[in-house]
Amino acid sequence: MHYFQMTLPATLTGLAVVLFVGLLRLQWPFRYYYRTLLCKRNPERMQMILEASYPKNKKRSVALLDKSSQQLLQGKYDAAESYITQAIILCKESPTLFHRALLQHLFYNLAVACYSRGRYRDALQIGIHLYKRDPRMHCALGVIICCQARMGDLPGAKHALSLLQRRRIRPALHYFCLAEIEAAAGRYTHAVEHIEKIRNYAYSQTLYLRKEELDLRLQEWTKAASHAG
Repeated sequence: MHYFQMTLPATLTGLAVVLFVGLLRLQWPFRYYYRTLLCKRNPERMQMILEASYPKNKKRSVALLDKSSQQLLQGKYDAAESYITQAIILCKESPTLFHRALLQHLFYNLAVACYSRGRYRDALQIGIHLYKRDPRMHCALGVIICCQARMGDLPGAKHALSLLQRRRIRPALHYFCLAEIEAAAGRYTHAVEHIEKIRNYAYSQTLYLRKEELDLRLQEWTKAASHAG
């Protein structure tokens, strides 16, 4: 009978193994996303990894999330919104705890798609909803700042920026928000300076920024700065 008596170390070891296996199963569908963290300075490689998730990932909701992220990185916002919508429907049809948590990420991608397409009011509403649910979601606060700046609400954008600056955030997100605020205030030279700083960081994970979008802003604001001068 002594063989069946569990010692404290054996019990703790068994518990640790069970927790590890449970955590691994929970995080396994996100393995493609975690792989993109290893190549943050290579958007093309990130897209290839996320593309591989769509046919291979057995968790279809996560596969659709990854596919939408890949489409955002390519600038295909209509397609991204289509995949997001499919995933949201799937999550609502099966409202598990996993899917409820996943909705946060799906709606963030939707906010980015709306913002990138110029639907600032829609993106702002989604961003506010996400931030109220999880104040730790810095990128949602970034969406709020950029949309308020684009809509001309500079006091609101500056207040949201003050909330963002209290946290440890990616420099690229900080500089991009500053650039949008400076441009909205007509200080295009400062906006250009902030955009140029972003190039020193892995900025693709900041609102899924693309080099082409940064170049367009640089051209637009540089031209505006020369006219203002």
